[in-house]
Amino acid sequence: MTCDHARAVLSGEALGERAEAERHLAECEDCQAFVRDLEEIDAEARQLPEIAPSPELVQRTREAMQREIRAHRKPRRGWHWAAAAALAAAAALVVALPPEPEPDVTRMVEKGVGERQPDVSLKVAVETRSGVARLNQDRAYDTGDILHFRAVADADAAVVLVRVDWDGAFVVHRQRMGAGEADLARDDGPVAWRIEADEGDAVFALLGSRAPLPASAVEAALEASYDPTDPEAVCRTASLLGVRCAAVLVRVTP
Repeated sequence: MTCDHARAVLSGEALGERAEAERHLAECEDCQAFVRDLEEIDAEARQLPEIAPSPELVQRTREAMQREIRAHRKPRRGWHWAAAAALAAAAALVVALPPEPEPDVTRMVEKGVGERQPDVSLKVAVETRSGVARLNQDRAYDTGDILHFRAVADADAAVVLVRVDWDGAFVVHRQRMGAGEADLARDDGPVAWRIEADEGDAVFALLGSRAPLPASAVEAALEASYDPTDPEAVCRTASLLGVRCAAVLVRVTP
């Protein structure tokens, strides 16, 4: 890894292997000095007084966000669970959930400084008629195959799993996890996605942040980011939200 690449990863300006960048940092005195400079800048920035946006700006931003979300909202395909009992429990959970709180626009307007966001990666296993194996992004999967998801984070994180295709972006699951590996799961069992007959190729992306991300804001931001030749296009768009991202392309048999 070059110094430029390592510095971009360490400063959060580029996606990449955090562990590889850390190994480079341990051996490179120039990059160690670079990180110390960043820490000094962050420390000075935290001493700056907070400047709250005007009420007029907050109101205009909120109205613009709602218009954009309503304009792009599309009917979404629901979850498909491996068992009827799990489906019934999930439906009951959705009915019982309170309405999602409106995003805090003042925090979205404010430019963040300070702690970096947690690095995340996404592991996907596919259950087919021949057994369970790790996702192969070079092959196509069939109707009825089931995807299972595992998240990896290097620090406590609020993670969001998003499905993105030509129809737009759909937040399918959110949870908080500690550092390490964890299956994406609800109270009633692991999260799973069954491929349906009318589905096409799609990107599944895992976003990681220190604070929970509003589903509506994530969907609106990633709405037009799908590129079947470049799954990382979703993560480049997600980086504009100031979060870390990992993405995989799931190909489906026509």
